[in-house]
Amino acid sequence: MKNTWLLCLMIILTLSCKKDGQINSENPRFVYDQHGRVLILHGLNMSSSAKAEGNPSDTLTYLKHYPWTTESFVDQEAKEYGFNAVRYLVFWDGIEPHKDNFREAYLDSTAVRIKWYTDRGMYVILDMHQDVYSHVLFGNGAPSWATETDGVVPDSVAPLGLWWLRNLQPAVVNAYQNFFEYTDYKVLQDHYILAWQKVINRFKDNPYVIGYDLMNEPHGGDLVKTMFGEFEKEQLYPFYKRLINGIREVDNEKWIFFEPRSFGVNFGLDSYLPKIEDQRKGIPRMQYAPHCYPLFMEESIYTSGRKNHLLEWEQRRKKELEKQGCGMHIGEFGFHPDWPGMELFFKDFFEMADRNMCNWSYWSSDPGGWGPWNPDLTESPIMNQLIRVYPRAIAGEPISFNYDRDAKVFDFVYMNNPDIDMPTEIFIPERFFPNGYILVVNGTTDYTESYDPVYHVLKIQSGERKQITIKLQPK
Repeated sequence: MKNTWLLCLMIILTLSCKKDGQINSENPRFVYDQHGRVLILHGLNMSSSAKAEGNPSDTLTYLKHYPWTTESFVDQEAKEYGFNAVRYLVFWDGIEPHKDNFREAYLDSTAVRIKWYTDRGMYVILDMHQDVYSHVLFGNGAPSWATETDGVVPDSVAPLGLWWLRNLQPAVVNAYQNFFEYTDYKVLQDHYILAWQKVINRFKDNPYVIGYDLMNEPHGGDLVKTMFGEFEKEQLYPFYKRLINGIREVDNEKWIFFEPRSFGVNFGLDSYLPKIEDQRKGIPRMQYAPHCYPLFMEESIYTSGRKNHLLEWEQRRKKELEKQGCGMHIGEFGFHPDWPGMELFFKDFFEMADRNMCNWSYWSSDPGGWGPWNPDLTESPIMNQLIRVYPRAIAGEPISFNYDRDAKVFDFVYMNNPDIDMPTEIFIPERFFPNGYILVVNGTTDYTESYDPVYHVLKIQSGERKQITIKLQPK
C-alpha cells in the first residue's frame, strides 16, 4: 500500500512538472497565440478619425468615436496587405460620458468593428486613447466630468501651431496633475479603471483580442517633473500598478501593453519608468509599447546622417527592455510620403524592427497625410513600404528574421517546437512575388509545406525539435 501511494505521488508530481514546464516555456519577450505560437504583429492604428469630432454640446453625435474604415478595407488589410493585427482606439468619454453612466451602445458599435478583424484571424490591441487629456482641452480622451482644470480656462490656440505643445498650457497641466496625483481626485483614476473593466468584460473571451494598451502617450503635466523622472517614478508607476491590478481582477490571460511617458521618450530620450510588474497568476504577459517619433520628424526630412537619431532611440529602448524584462511593441511610428528620404527611413526603421523581433502598429490608417491610402482611397506610397515578408506565427521560438526589400530576400531562423500542432506561417506578398517563391529549408528534412492563396501565407510544419533556417526569394 505504501509503494502504491508513492507511485501515485510520483505520477502527480510528474504531471504537475510537465504542466509547469509548458507554462514556463513561454518566453516573456514574446506574445503567444491560443495555440502556443509566437506572434509577430504587423498592423495599423485604427484610427485618428475615431477621435471625437463635431459639436461638443451634442454628446450623442460627438462621442461616437467611429473609425473611418469599412469591412471591405479590413478584408483587404488581412488578405492583400498581410496585416495580422490592429491597434484599435477606444475612448474613456465614449465609454463613460457621464459619471457612472456607461454607454453600452458605444461598446456595441465597437464590438461590430472589432468583429471585422477577429473574423479574419487578425489580433486586436485595444488602446485607451487620449491626446491633451480631453476634448474639453481641444484634445480627446477623458470625459468632461473628469476634466479638472482648477478653474483655468483652456486656450484654443496651439503653441507654434503644434497640437502636442498644448500639453504645456496651464489648463492641460492642471488636468493631468489632478488625474495622476491621486490625492484630491482619486475618483478619476478609480473610474478610469472601471471604464477599462467594462471594456475588458465585453471582449476578454475573444481569443483574437490579444491585449490592452493601458493609456496612449501618458503625460505628467508639469514639464520639469516629467522630463526629470518624477512623473514616471512617483505617479505613472503607481497608476499602472493600480490599473493592472484592476485588469487582472477580471482578466488573467491577455497581454498588457504599457507605455513610458510620451514627452521626450517619443523623440528618443531616456524613460525613467520603474519595472512594471504583471499581477497575473503565471508567467508575466507584458509588452513595452513606446512610440517612435525621433526629432528629425519635425524637420520633415530623413537622410543617412539622421540615422543616428533612430539608432539612439533604439539603444535607449533596448536598455529599458532589459529593465522591464519583456518584449517591445512599437505602438506608433510614421512618415509623410512627400517628405524627402521616405524610402530610406522605412528601410532603416524596419531593419531595426526586424533585428529586435518587435511588433509594430503604423500611425495611422487614415486616408491622406501620413496614411497608407490617399484621400480618394487609392494606395499612397506608404502602403508599399509597410507590406513585408514576415513570420506572423511561429511554432517555436524565433532566433532572427530579416526581409531585404531591395533584394526581395527573406531570411528566418527559429527553434521548432514539434509539440505545437499548428504550423509556422509566413506572409508572402503577391505584389513582390508575382510568379511564386523559391523556398530553401535547412536544419530538417522532416517538414511539410502548404500555401494559402487567399491570405498569401506559406505554412511549414516539422516534427523535429531542431533549429530551422528558411530562405525565401522570388522565382
